[in-house]
Amino acid sequence: MSCDVIVNIERTNIRVYYSQNKNSYKVFTFDNNDIIPFYVFSDGISFEVGEPAKIKFKNHLANTFFDFFNLVKDSDLTYTFLDGEEKEISFLIVNTIETILNSLFKKLILGKTIAELRDKISLNLFFSSDITDDEINFVSSLFIKYGFKNGNYIYQNFLILNYLNNKSKSIFKGINSFESLKGFIVIDALNNDLYIDYFEKISKKYPKIVEIGKELASDPKVKIIAKELYNETADATGSLTKQETEVPLLIPLAQKYAESTKSEFRVKVTLSDGQQKNVKIKMSQINEIVSHLSNYSKDFDLVNFIFKKSKISNPEIGFIINSNVKSNSFIDNLKSNFSNIYYVEDDIIDVYDDVINNKSIINLGNFITKKENKPKLNNSSNVKFSAPSRPQAPSRPQAPSRPSAPSRPSAPSRPPAPPRPPKPSFSPKSNSSTKKSIIQKPSSAPSRPPAPPRPPRPGKVVRNSETKKISTAPSKAKTGKKLPPPPPPPIPKK
Repeated sequence: MSCDVIVNIERTNIRVYYSQNKNSYKVFTFDNNDIIPFYVFSDGISFEVGEPAKIKFKNHLANTFFDFFNLVKDSDLTYTFLDGEEKEISFLIVNTIETILNSLFKKLILGKTIAELRDKISLNLFFSSDITDDEINFVSSLFIKYGFKNGNYIYQNFLILNYLNNKSKSIFKGINSFESLKGFIVIDALNNDLYIDYFEKISKKYPKIVEIGKELASDPKVKIIAKELYNETADATGSLTKQETEVPLLIPLAQKYAESTKSEFRVKVTLSDGQQKNVKIKMSQINEIVSHLSNYSKDFDLVNFIFKKSKISNPEIGFIINSNVKSNSFIDNLKSNFSNIYYVEDDIIDVYDDVINNKSIINLGNFITKKENKPKLNNSSNVKFSAPSRPQAPSRPQAPSRPSAPSRPSAPSRPPAPPRPPKPSFSPKSNSSTKKSIIQKPSSAPSRPPAPPRPPRPGKVVRNSETKKISTAPSKAKTGKKLPPPPPPPIPKK
């Protein structure tokens, strides 16, 4: 039985989908949660992921971790894993996902752990709008280093764009194909922040421009209601939670009542520390606060800023609004100002089922280039362009050894004649302190050594590199041609 897995990664949450034998994908429920909070508890004895770890984190227990993509900025930070080993914080995301996948395999009765299937399983990591391209590259390298050889690492908005392009019916009125448009703006909302991506083409794996609108993902009215819900509950119960962390959690609850036609209503509020209260909301007070807000249109202003930055005319650009965007006033404002608007209501599983088997889309969006056949190409290029003799080239610098050629006279090919006295050796480097007072002239042909020097003539000055001597005449007469002996003295007469 084959099993393919998709892991959708956000900064604060993880979702897992799986397919058996190439059937449609299903959501994996981990500890009764479709959305798994990206919290981790690891003390060397146990390793917990999701809600149990989140509760420990909220209670300020040691060895709890949250906000992974900020934690990895501290290269010295470590955690203690089950084997007692201190690991770099960067591997926390790998151990987290492996823990979830082991739970999945146990449910599917695969009989193996993820450690046994790393190099075989088809693992797809799809990254949400709040993950940057640098972070995608970082995580991709981690999983490859850990042994996941069959992974795809893709930005999810790229998949959504290509899925919509493949739909048989055009999503924009009067536009038959995405090819007739010159750019696309994809709008998403996560954790009450607005994420706006500008793609030049659907073939680009990551947007050219990314802007984040902090706390602009909901109607100002919704945020005001969420703040009121928190303040009333915290004041009444003495909760020690913080507004900046609790209000985003209350946004979905406040969203349900923002469009209420009732003048007032009660809402049951439960904070993350368990404190509860029924809060009474008066819409007249909420509307009064909204009327005085100066940033009511900041969400639209941010989109309009990117639109102008793209330098594309209104009819030539398409706007894709993800289903996470819930602000009706924001959506209505976009529709009244731009021509091509599409609100994505398609289930994300439909997107996955459509694109996952489309190799051209997956390969185009993958942050890791597949390496099929590339080693052969690299080897052949090396053989083609590297001449075998070139590695011997470094031997050429040995040419300076030629000055020692004058030593050739000592070669045994021309030994000195036995009757004659030994010839003085000639070497340009010899400089003995017992040199004779002779002049050694370098030979123009080093292959023939100079003849032995003649004895100095009497009275001639001979210069040497070390001394200067004057030879004196010998005490004996000049040697030369022998004279006949003198005649004998005359014999005296008697």
